[in-house]
Amino acid sequence: MLPWRKNKDTVRYAKKKDLEQINILRKQLHDMNCTGDPDNFSMPFGEKLAGEVQSMLRDKSGILLVAQQDGEVCGFVYAQCLSEKESLYRLGSRYCAILEMCVDKSLRGQGIGTQLLSFLRAEAAQKGYGHLKLNVWSFNAAACAFWEKQGFTTYMRCMEYKPEPAESDGECVCQQ
Repeated sequence: MLPWRKNKDTVRYAKKKDLEQINILRKQLHDMNCTGDPDNFSMPFGEKLAGEVQSMLRDKSGILLVAQQDGEVCGFVYAQCLSEKESLYRLGSRYCAILEMCVDKSLRGQGIGTQLLSFLRAEAAQKGYGHLKLNVWSFNAAACAFWEKQGFTTYMRCMEYKPEPAESDGECVCQQ
């Protein structure tokens, strides 16, 4: 593929004919996640994960966009427009949750992700969802840097503790 050409290449809503190419990108993303955190991403990218793209396309609250270059899908973003009701502890909010985004690994750094995000921002705002949120894995330094460059900031941090497996001589090490 050629370098991204802002005036000739396009970002648009995904169509059914794009789903196979979107899944190729989703597999790239999944494989990277499996390498980065094999404890959380162990399932191979098979039929079950590939089938989710059909739901993404049909999702009435979703926005599924593709970046296209020379007729080929080279990036995508999937987001859901959500509304949270006010609770005793938090104000209600309307936001667009970015759930998946990937640019072909051979084309990263050429502005394609920025173009996808720009289109998504405009579409979300038109629907009344100007606030965007996402989760990004800390092992994915390139994605963290991309989102920060786009003006995203950390507002919450998820943490985990994984104890080392206890050595066992065959007896139960759990106490009741």
